[in-house]
Amino acid sequence: PNQEQTVTISSFAPDRQEFTTERYLLGLNAMTKAREIRTKYGNRKCTGDAKALADVEDMVKAIRAELPGQSNERLVYECVKAE
Repeated sequence: PNQEQTVTISSFAPDRQEFTTERYLLGLNAMTKAREIRTKYGNRKCTGDAKALADVEDMVKAIRAELPGQSNERLVYECVKAE
């Protein structure tokens, strides 16, 4: 979000049944750069479209390249089938 100074990257690893959220607390310059990268990509919804998914992957790679090597917070959730 444009009001926060954090970047959150979420991912799901189906082979390990894990959902991971990484949060990075950034300064103004780093947040500005991350926001500039995000505006270059138009997808803002869930999709199965291969081109849109490739664009999201490219965006995440570009943003990750600007982030510190380690997140400030990393949450890992184990996904289990509901009964």
